[in-house]
Amino acid sequence: MAEYRLAPAAERDLEAIWTYTRMKWGTEQADRYTDIMTL
Repeated sequence: MAEYRLAPAAERDLEAIWTYTRMKWGTEQADRYTDIMTL
């Protein structure tokens, strides 16, 4: 698989997605989402 590097804005977006998901559905689901998005 090719390597990639996220732009700083994309990293912030992922952090915001994780935080929102954690508040709504919990840490386990937040981890699942970010794991899938960063494969």
